[in-house]
Amino acid sequence: MRILIYLIFISVFIVGDAVGNDYKTLIVGVWGNSDDKGKTITGYEHYLANGTLKSWGILPDTNLSYEIEATYKLIHKFSVRSCMKVTKSSVPHLLPVGEYWCD
Repeated sequence: MRILIYLIFISVFIVGDAVGNDYKTLIVGVWGNSDDKGKTITGYEHYLANGTLKSWGILPDTNLSYEIEATYKLIHKFSVRSCMKVTKSSVPHLLPVGEYWCD
């Protein structure tokens, strides 16, 4: 019984990784950010298949515009998260080069 449970557990992670790899093809493209369910767009991310992205827009609650470039990777454990590291920034005092976070 214990072996069966281990096999099921391992199978879930193997299938999960395969599904996670498909997310990379699904995320490629331009995405908009909205705080009001799409009525207005405050920023955009352009995910490229090579693992880089470009992001631009207005920082929430400010009139400050920004443009950043970053690398990203998708992590799939229980849910899919996009993790990015800033490589170029027009507002380095707010989004410095090297900043890393996951959504």
